[in-house]
Amino acid sequence: APPQELRHINTGSDSEVLLNLFASALLERIPSPPKRPRADVAATPRGPSPPPEGPSETMVIEAIASVMRRCVGGYSVVAMITGWGIIGFRDPHGIRPLSYGRRPTASGAHEYMLASESGALTALGFELLGDVPAGHALLLRRGAEPALRDCLTPLGTRPAVAPCVFEYVYFARPDSILDGVSVYRSRLRMGQKLAQQIKRTWAEREIDVVIPVPDTARTAALECASELGIAYREGFIKNRYVGRTFIMPAQGLRKKSVRQKLSPIGSEFAQRNVLLVDDSIVRGTTSQQIITMAREAGAKSVYIASAAPPVRYPNVYGIDMPTKEELLASNETDMRKIAKIIGADRVIYQELDDLRAAVSEEAEAVGVRIDGLDCSCFDGQYVTQQVRPARRVALVARERHIMMRTDLGDISARSRRWASSTSRPSRSRAPPTAASRPTRSTCSTAWTRRPQPHPAPPRARERAHASILRPTRAPRTALKSAAARTPEPRPRRRQALC
Repeated sequence: APPQELRHINTGSDSEVLLNLFASALLERIPSPPKRPRADVAATPRGPSPPPEGPSETMVIEAIASVMRRCVGGYSVVAMITGWGIIGFRDPHGIRPLSYGRRPTASGAHEYMLASESGALTALGFELLGDVPAGHALLLRRGAEPALRDCLTPLGTRPAVAPCVFEYVYFARPDSILDGVSVYRSRLRMGQKLAQQIKRTWAEREIDVVIPVPDTARTAALECASELGIAYREGFIKNRYVGRTFIMPAQGLRKKSVRQKLSPIGSEFAQRNVLLVDDSIVRGTTSQQIITMAREAGAKSVYIASAAPPVRYPNVYGIDMPTKEELLASNETDMRKIAKIIGADRVIYQELDDLRAAVSEEAEAVGVRIDGLDCSCFDGQYVTQQVRPARRVALVARERHIMMRTDLGDISARSRRWASSTSRPSRSRAPPTAASRPTRSTCSTAWTRRPQPHPAPPRARERAHASILRPTRAPRTALKSAAARTPEPRPRRRQALC
């Protein structure tokens, strides 16, 4: 059996886990300097020691291949090796995007940049050179040209490449190009196919105006209105100082932020049959609040159309869709019931085949080949074979969430019990016994007592993160003598002798 590796990483970020595994794999491959006899060390004149020899390119590629073998999922990583250079690598399935570009400097040389979207490159004046292929690494070293290296050769397998379709639906900026495919043009095709879906399924439609839900749905709504021959209007003004409500962690915070984020223009809703176009409907929280605002602004009827299919399954590749119970379409398949839940008069969803065609047809138009797309949140087919069946993902995610909350509550409770029991000891206090002696916890910056089966206090969960991130002071030992704890008398000032 392979040797077991034990490590404790005090973080909730998977990026730190990836980099920790990479650093560990790289350290194993760097040879240690030979040990010299003590006589040679004593005879060597004192001075600064020479810098250690850095890793070779082969060692870096092997370390990245080790990470790809152990970490299954979607990721794109950019890291810096001190004194060596910058690396960027992408998961073997290409689920998450990674682009790179260059721009000239004043000296005539070029500087290079890695980003998850090409929009970040062009905004800073960089020329887009392309995307890091799936399972590849880009090596950037000072004074050398960028080098693309295949990291899947040591693994001996070539998994299916399937970029995440939700990048084109929601996450990416419209001006970005992912894997050679324009996000803006893909969303135009989504709006066109959504309009065709409305024509096929809703012959006697009464729509006066098409209004997008800012900002992501604007492109699809514009093409949808053009295909339907209906006026396009802006009906909501977005507050630029409120972030995306979709990725906010709490349900109450999402509801409150929707009201603060959007403000309706009453003249565009008054006495009209309105078709709202959104990029997707996930939990239904945002849609419910937006439909309510449209009715309050005077809309006669409110219909809503989604440029994406119903989201029925959790996403395990980095998108905040943790449990199936939170997803609106996972519990209801009847469109009339979904419309009633969110308060709409009618709900229209994009077909999954049309969504795939919108991206693949745009790829064919520009001469780019895309073999497949990851649509796991729509159809439950996960591109990584190690993922459990879709019916088990929600249960596992819920169990992990409960376990994490329980652990944090226990840690918080133990921290407060330890703080109350480690006050300054009196002179008559006995030394701690072996059973109650504090033990070093897995966190290297705090001391805690051994775990006790006591229930967590009511507010333990709220202060759990604070108790982890804030190191506690090392406890004062009771083994010091009373004389050692007695403060020394302050020295008196000597009087000058006349």
